[in-house]
Amino acid sequence: MLVILGSGSGGFSGQPAAGVTVTVTPAGGSAVSQTTDASGRANFSSSPSGTYDVSAAPPSTLPAAALTIRDLNVATTGRDIVLVLAHRLPSDQTPPRTISGPFTGTITGRLLREDGSPQAGPDNCSSPSASCHIPGNVGIVTYTGLFDDITDDSGNFTINRTGMSNDRPAVTGSLFGGNWDGVGGLGSGVLGATHLYFTRYAYNPAVNLVGGALAYGDFQMATVTGSLPTVLDSEGQSFLAPFNAGTTVGFSLTDLFLYHAIHSLDLWLSEVFHDSGVTSVTTPIPQISLAQSVYWYGLGLAGALDPTTFTAFGMTTTYLTTGATALNVSYLPRPGTPTVGAGNPPAISWAASSGATVYEVDVFDAGGNLVYYAATSSSLSVTLPAALPTGSYAVWVFANDSFTSADYIGRERLRPALRAWGGLLRPTALRFRVARQDRSQLARSIAPLRQALRAGGALHRPLLDRTPFSNNDDRWSWSDGTAFTR
Repeated sequence: MLVILGSGSGGFSGQPAAGVTVTVTPAGGSAVSQTTDASGRANFSSSPSGTYDVSAAPPSTLPAAALTIRDLNVATTGRDIVLVLAHRLPSDQTPPRTISGPFTGTITGRLLREDGSPQAGPDNCSSPSASCHIPGNVGIVTYTGLFDDITDDSGNFTINRTGMSNDRPAVTGSLFGGNWDGVGGLGSGVLGATHLYFTRYAYNPAVNLVGGALAYGDFQMATVTGSLPTVLDSEGQSFLAPFNAGTTVGFSLTDLFLYHAIHSLDLWLSEVFHDSGVTSVTTPIPQISLAQSVYWYGLGLAGALDPTTFTAFGMTTTYLTTGATALNVSYLPRPGTPTVGAGNPPAISWAASSGATVYEVDVFDAGGNLVYYAATSSSLSVTLPAALPTGSYAVWVFANDSFTSADYIGRERLRPALRAWGGLLRPTALRFRVARQDRSQLARSIAPLRQALRAGGALHRPLLDRTPFSNNDDRWSWSDGTAFTR
């Protein structure tokens, strides 16, 4: 076994973890334990065969989370199994690599309508109002899907591509311009709208930017004529139904992205809302031609929407099948709320999620630090490998139908990164405020969530190694949290 430190809250370490107690338990056999040496290795005289469990318990002097991986069935003879422990970097240290001498690249230009007139952006969108959301009233230009600017009264834009390091002072990326935003389906859907979109657009797939300034010139838009239905399937509808109670309703939000291989980032182009009464929504989509290196995918979140707050309990990434006429959105049933036994080390159990192929169990202390995580494919319980110090804790269970516990070998946690970001994301769920009473403010209300979903945001984690042309999806769901003490 090779045990290394992962990222945690301090940036990736990759350093060997010494003094970690590694325990291997073959199915039906006896547990065998070894302690890692200075190189992070624990050597076992024979490799277990068949299915087995492995756990790693770091010493109290090492700021890392304990780990359990159950239901492993991999060939181990003659090679290391690499375990990656989430690492909390000490406060007096810095991540091992920083960018020195960063450059800033700037793109300037003017966004034009079809008739050559400037696409002005309103001067009052910093304070949400109805005039900010009239279709065609907001001009926005985006570079690489990450850096953007709202046009001024004359259609001018300035995009600052910051953070260009001295080891990569040039970049090639797409440039997109559009008139955010159209609002569709007024009078239907739980929010009074079913989708948000652009009605005009301009697109250049490859713009070269070197550290310095690029005067792009005029960027002229065309009318959006493409469209794409987004369908919430029966499993998605079943996922939403339990949240319908009183003033709370089940709600699904799907952001539609265009992935372009030139810059390996994603361009946000539309947003679709479903509730239990809305199964299919057709939204205008810019008619950007698709190819092997250019494809559509959706990133959906589903959960409970009350009059002011959306709390997500499911997340799905789904790709558009080649030749398909609609993008299908589905959600994995939630695992049961975990139960924590009275002992120490505590045993944690939960009810199954139908269709799940792996469960991840995360335990946090009162400070929000991850102290333990586990992965299991078929077992519905885990026991921590070491006793917890006296204190308050909370545990959540995440389910997925794309991975198995073997995928955690050599990798850190795979679940969605629901971490603190702008006070919106929490380990329990994702929450953001909406203005259901004022439909004109809908787009601005969900803007923080949209930023989290975009490239560089807290929830952005496209699986670029997945084949996007088989309509395979990656579904996560998670339980309510359980608080406990020891």
